[in-house]
Amino acid sequence: MDIQESANLYNFTMENCYAAIEANGLLLRQVRGASFQSIMFPGTGVALDADNTNYSLVFDNCFFQTASTVTTTGMTKTYDSGQSTLGGTINHRVIYDVPSGVTEAHTMINATVSGRMKVPVVLTASLPAADAAQDNMILIEDGGAGDRNIIIYAGGQRFRIDGGAAI
Repeated sequence: MDIQESANLYNFTMENCYAAIEANGLLLRQVRGASFQSIMFPGTGVALDADNTNYSLVFDNCFFQTASTVTTTGMTKTYDSGQSTLGGTINHRVIYDVPSGVTEAHTMINATVSGRMKVPVVLTASLPAADAAQDNMILIEDGGAGDRNIIIYAGGQRFRIDGGAAI
């Protein structure tokens, strides 16, 4: 599917699609707020070609064949649920967005996590140093004596939300 708009295309949704094995997948330009749910790409060509003219691309329960390519030039993976049991080149739930340094209106993502999300608990002395490589990571800091804090890494910095003592 080739979506290259001269003006912005807002709130695009694609659900329950299965691409032909010899076809290419998604070419996206100027798409704002797109949701792709249960998309299967069994081919080995280009599964996704998106750039920073798009923002807030949400992929949920999608599968792109292992040998296929995913290109997201100038975009940042802002959420990644991890590899699905099917494997492939895109994980079970992924959100791509433009970096926060890009001036665009409406770049905030509203992501919903269904069920439980496991967040690692890390001792204060073992917290990773603030670094761009840690961006988009969330941890629970174990400060000892029941003191727990939420740690968020973003923009090469580390932020602490004080949780206080156990209640």
